[in-house]
Amino acid sequence: MSTSLHNFMRQTVENLPHCKKLGLRFEGLSQGQGCMFLQPRAELVCNKEKNLLHSAIVTTLLDTLCGTVASSVYPEGRTVATLDLRLDHLRSIKGDQTLYGRAECFHFNEDVAYVRSWAWQGDESHKIATATGTFKTNGTFQLQLDGESS
Repeated sequence: MSTSLHNFMRQTVENLPHCKKLGLRFEGLSQGQGCMFLQPRAELVCNKEKNLLHSAIVTTLLDTLCGTVASSVYPEGRTVATLDLRLDHLRSIKGDQTLYGRAECFHFNEDVAYVRSWAWQGDESHKIATATGTFKTNGTFQLQLDGESS
């Protein structure tokens, strides 16, 4: 995957309305793998007494990350749609710790990419959620560089 395509994908995803609202950011993205994170913010805490984030936040992080990784596995980059996402919540999400997600594509063909991912806070070996997703390709990105199509 070219650096231009990597930067385009990263910028496009980080500027999606739901990603901007939550503050989802990439820590890394390369062909077939990636890592995202979300910094703690008081307005994302749904249970103030126990200081917990809503489980939908980790679902959004992992679905977004898996979709981006599925797109990145194709050298030219492709748009994808989530066909299936199996997510297991293993423990609560603390509202005062950075939330991380990592994903890797373990198989793909011309039409579908298969991705596994996990989320954690603190120590990566103590997962708070795991997910496996199937993503259908829709077509190539129309990359815009300096006002020109390529």
